[in-house]
Amino acid sequence: MTTRIFNPGSLLRRGAILLLAVLLPAASSSAQESATGSISGRVLNPATREFVRDAEIRVEGTTLLASSESGGYYTLPRVPAGPAKVTVSFAGYPPVSQTITVVAGTNVARDLELAPPVEAPGAREGVVKMGAFVISSGAEGQAKQIMNQRNSMSLGTSVSSDLFGDVTEGNVGEFLKYLPGIEMETVEADTRGPRLGGMNPEYAGVSVDGMKSASADGFGVYGATTNGSTGSATRSFSFEQVSINSIESIEISRVTPADLDGDAISGTINMKMKRAFDTKGRRLVWSLSGGLNSEEMTLRRTPGPGDSIGRKVRPTASLNYSESFLNGRLGLLFGLSESNLYNEQQRVQNAYGAGTGAAAGQQVVTSVIIKDGPKWTERRTATMTVDFKATGSLILSLSGSFNGYEMFAYNRLSTLTTGANQLAGSDLLTIRTSAGAANLNNGNGNINKRTTGYTLIPKFEYRWRGFTFDGAYSASVSRNTYGALRTGMAGNAQVNAVANLTVVATRPSATSSAWQFTQTGGQDWSSLASYTNPRVTDDVRYVYNEVSNAALNGKWNTPLRWPTFLKFGAKRQERITNADNKGSLYNYSYTGPGGGTAGTYAAFPTPFVFAPDGLGVVFRSINGGGGPAYANRDAVGRLFRSNPEYFVSTTTAENYYTAAFAQRKRFTELIPSAYVLANTRTGPWQFQAGLRWEETRTLSREFDPLTVSQVAAAGYAVNRSLGRATTVAGLDYQYRSKPMVAREGRYENFFPSVTAKYRFSENLIADAGYGRAINRPNVLDLSGLMSINETAQLVTVSNPNLKPENSERIAASLAYYLSGNGSLRATFTETHIENLKTLTELTPQEYGLTDPVFTGYTVITNTQGERTRRFRSMELEYRQRLDFLPTTLGNATVFASYTRTYASERRIGLTPHVITGGVDYRFRLLGVGLRTRWEDEAPWSSATRYRPQVIKYDGNLDLRLGRRFTLFVQARNIFNRKYEVYEGNGSLFVAENYGSNWVLGLRGEF
Repeated sequence: MTTRIFNPGSLLRRGAILLLAVLLPAASSSAQESATGSISGRVLNPATREFVRDAEIRVEGTTLLASSESGGYYTLPRVPAGPAKVTVSFAGYPPVSQTITVVAGTNVARDLELAPPVEAPGAREGVVKMGAFVISSGAEGQAKQIMNQRNSMSLGTSVSSDLFGDVTEGNVGEFLKYLPGIEMETVEADTRGPRLGGMNPEYAGVSVDGMKSASADGFGVYGATTNGSTGSATRSFSFEQVSINSIESIEISRVTPADLDGDAISGTINMKMKRAFDTKGRRLVWSLSGGLNSEEMTLRRTPGPGDSIGRKVRPTASLNYSESFLNGRLGLLFGLSESNLYNEQQRVQNAYGAGTGAAAGQQVVTSVIIKDGPKWTERRTATMTVDFKATGSLILSLSGSFNGYEMFAYNRLSTLTTGANQLAGSDLLTIRTSAGAANLNNGNGNINKRTTGYTLIPKFEYRWRGFTFDGAYSASVSRNTYGALRTGMAGNAQVNAVANLTVVATRPSATSSAWQFTQTGGQDWSSLASYTNPRVTDDVRYVYNEVSNAALNGKWNTPLRWPTFLKFGAKRQERITNADNKGSLYNYSYTGPGGGTAGTYAAFPTPFVFAPDGLGVVFRSINGGGGPAYANRDAVGRLFRSNPEYFVSTTTAENYYTAAFAQRKRFTELIPSAYVLANTRTGPWQFQAGLRWEETRTLSREFDPLTVSQVAAAGYAVNRSLGRATTVAGLDYQYRSKPMVAREGRYENFFPSVTAKYRFSENLIADAGYGRAINRPNVLDLSGLMSINETAQLVTVSNPNLKPENSERIAASLAYYLSGNGSLRATFTETHIENLKTLTELTPQEYGLTDPVFTGYTVITNTQGERTRRFRSMELEYRQRLDFLPTTLGNATVFASYTRTYASERRIGLTPHVITGGVDYRFRLLGVGLRTRWEDEAPWSSATRYRPQVIKYDGNLDLRLGRRFTLFVQARNIFNRKYEVYEGNGSLFVAENYGSNWVLGLRGEF
């Protein structure tokens, strides 16, 4: 096995030489500049009453230039003594200058204000209105993005959360999907995690205020995604429990700087929370709304999504309050939000095969899966931040947040198995089953999923002369639980399949989902009495994820001729992950009235009608009825709780093994790190170089089972081919007789990064960068149960010593900033990934099994491979406010982007071409926004399947009702485009319909 070895000594020496080469010439001339002072303060945008970062502050007639930091703070060092003309600039605002007298050896405190924004002709009202200033939130968000992009040294950008106006559900993923280079991993109608540069979510480093947060949902809890065959990328972050209402901006870095964690092969997404000191004075914003799905666009009470009758609209509300006290020394921010949304979920999935018998020589449909499973999603967030300026130099902060997500999915899934032996005339468009050859199985069940997250972060910031020190500790906990019985409804009211059916079905084309199913023989599939052997099962899973961070950083604005700062720091991160899957223990047979193996659920009818008509599916049973019948799971669940004696457990020893041992994970990871970073500017050039060190320590706790021979010698029945006992008592003896084994792993990495920026002119800027990163192994690969097969003499084990996948990335961009508030930008990246994990056979000694009982065995585990994968991407982006056009046309803002991505091997879900675009337009009191995303054909879960081209539209509309109130409408997937995947021959594999979502609400601002 060969892996690249990073030489820390060599890297440190080279970094020190480079740093000295940059700093010593500047230091030699700094002594000549003793007659200087400094200017510091904050930059305020009076249009929004926000203290802005990334504003450019320069001293006219010199090369002195500074950018405001978070909270609007800026410092101009080495300003020549005497009058200094200071100019502050921000995109979309005219420059403002004032003269400040500087005294040698002292600092002048001076806050700066942006000028009122330049309005396009005809503009009268905007989304944000404070005092005499007017500006739309979209234009303000665009200005923030441009300014950060101009100043970024990581080839990234910071996107303000108000860039696209109102976002359905406050879902961060719905916001990010319109940015170049970003795709969203989805599970049915929900966006889960980000894909950057065509790479899976596990390769993206996602943080909140630079700190990793717990995300239990990312640890392999959810199953298949629509972007790939599996969702078990355990390093991924799930957006489903985060609301954009609590986020001020989202920073995206293509080259990860040394002050951020190194586990970001595809790039970094850092969400910056809203801060109490970011605004001046009091601000109160609230909203109340409700949403409907196009498949149930009614305010009436209708059946579903469960087994009751109710309305498909529930209230959604948010409240955000901020205020400063004690003459601006104390800031308070408080936010609450809750969203409720109904979603349709329908599916048709076809399986094909070669016909036999009378259908020989034809490709036929061998089975069809039909799903009708609508659901509710509920999101709740609460955030609070307190900032206190204890002294002129010391700021203390405390922030806390709660994020909750709950989903009720009422899945009903019928599988019609037609078989290959069909009658003549059967083909890809027609099903003609032989007499009594088909069967219909009703499966899938209700799911209740709850994800909660808590985060608490105390911080401090201390400024002393040219130094800034900040420190923070974050404690973040996330829990993800599944289980329907706990809510009073049955997870799945299982029954036997209805067999011996005769069916005729047709559809208009091989690409259509609009099957017309007609039953011509057998028991009526629309009658509950046809389904026997009633049972109850439940999907019960649990993941606990805890992440704590302790960080200390320092920044020194050096007194050198060239504007230079050094940044350094250390951090300690600890992750704890516990996972259990106990669903296999929840198996019951209903033996109450009307039950038993020959009984049915006929006494529990549901008002819900199984009818996935959004995909054109129509059912006609043999007696003139409709689709397959399902039991009322709510009624069965109530009976389960009130009369548990009616339900008999059918859990087997194999079920017990799966729940108690095979699916139990206990894993801890500790990552200490340190970094140093230098940034200097000379003439049109700006350089940044850094080096980060991280050590990874892993600890997994695993069962240490007895061998089958030892278990058999103790008198317990065993299955030697499976390598375990066949009774519950025997399994407990085998797996609990010995204490759990602690398996440890340890390795370290160094991550150099360097970026350069060159300003050809004030408007034309080029960037280039290089950096290294890692992807640590998945928890499931590091921690797991040892499986022993004595017959084949095989031992399958996890590998706690797996090293991360290593990557190298180069990136370059060229941006031209248009007059007013716009930009043109091209970005190119190439990423090489090494140390791909590979399934390998080892001897017991090579793995570390010294017990003589394993002599002659073969150990199978994951090890590091030598294969290298390459990803390339190109992003072209245009964004501009058209204020140069006459009359009301100047009130429009347009954007468009094109992303080209490809890899050196076929990658499931990698979309080679993506185009996004949109327009936001405001005329007087009315604002309208329309956005679209087109995705090219992309490879899918098998070697031949593909997702075809697709285009979707989202939009928003708002109408000002006076100075304080706004009526708004949000729309997602306006034209109800379906999700589809095709086989290589062009036949439909799967089609899914989620409907379009429409939200109507009222917002107030005070």
